[in-house]
Amino acid sequence: MALNAESRTAPVHAALRHNPHLWGDDELRAIFVVRLNDLEKLGDRIRDTPAGEVPQHVLITGNRGMGKSTLLRRISLQVAEEPELLAQWLPLTFPEEQYTLSNLAEFWRNVLDALADAMERTGFRVGELAALDAHIQRLGTLSHPEAETQALALLQDWIATHKRGLVLLIDSTDLLLDALAQPDRSGGTSSKAVSAGATPLWRLRNTLSHQTGLFWIGTSYQAVETDHQYQDAFHDFFSIHELRTLTLKEMRTALLALAERFGSGGQQGMAAREHMATLLDAKPERLKSLRLLSGGNPRTTVTLYELFATAGDERVQTDLTRLLDQMTPLYKARMEALSDQALKILAHIMEHYQPIDIQTLAQVSGLPSSTLSTQLRRLQAEGIVENTQS
Repeated sequence: MALNAESRTAPVHAALRHNPHLWGDDELRAIFVVRLNDLEKLGDRIRDTPAGEVPQHVLITGNRGMGKSTLLRRISLQVAEEPELLAQWLPLTFPEEQYTLSNLAEFWRNVLDALADAMERTGFRVGELAALDAHIQRLGTLSHPEAETQALALLQDWIATHKRGLVLLIDSTDLLLDALAQPDRSGGTSSKAVSAGATPLWRLRNTLSHQTGLFWIGTSYQAVETDHQYQDAFHDFFSIHELRTLTLKEMRTALLALAERFGSGGQQGMAAREHMATLLDAKPERLKSLRLLSGGNPRTTVTLYELFATAGDERVQTDLTRLLDQMTPLYKARMEALSDQALKILAHIMEHYQPIDIQTLAQVSGLPSSTLSTQLRRLQAEGIVENTQS
């Protein structure tokens, strides 16, 4: 189901955990209070990129629930709200997971679709929009190599004609690159865009390395160099911006902002904020303990807000029980996605109830250290285990 521009910005009056793209613009501004430094740094990256120069493309990394998607949305909103920035760059947003993509022709066509949507929202002439839509429709009649070449040429012409760059806000960049990490079976062509023997990933890297006016700011739950097929093409390519866990102060700030926007204790606005502050101040150990147990994850912080706002002054044990109950479906799904061997290793780590060294883990699991090292790196990249010595 596609969302129109109005539905994407209409308020939903709820603290959504898994679909922050459904928040209205005002809601996003109100609750975006703890990643302001990240927003400013990435905004400066865009501002400081001179016209006519190839940008240093950025990959925002962090475990699931760290606020990567929300930060992308806020970057888009910031560019749209700064007249000088908007005059130089047009932000393009995409669905979080572009599951339908299997080749570069489809990706560049998606970029053109996003461009048309952005032009419509920002008031471009109807005739220009109609001409772009006609070009996009024509791409569907071409072979993949021809469509890739012509779609990229359309984008290059648009950038040159308007003297304006495009910020590609690509959520789940790692999934997109995974989809493109396969040999190109669409046939050869003499065009520069689709050179013989070049894989889609190398062609994409070549474009991003030389094309001015295309600024890729993507997200990934891990750096793309970590044990993936596309590591050669994009090794050491992106500038990494890592999102870290929230501090206790940041979690408190987020909870107060959520309460003010969405309510607490049956109250709204500043009264709700004061109600939440009273709850937090009455038992400061409550939030401190839950932060330790939940890892300072922003998505979990939203769940904590819901617990605090509706349950009132409860004990930490009650909070933890309710938190685990709400998060169980998510945790269960992540566990089921693991391989049998990885799941066995994780179970041994969980049963140890404290940090465990690899020698002890080898003894209890019956697996060699070399196997454990490989599996532990993958679990760490997934954000499931943490190396306490790093």
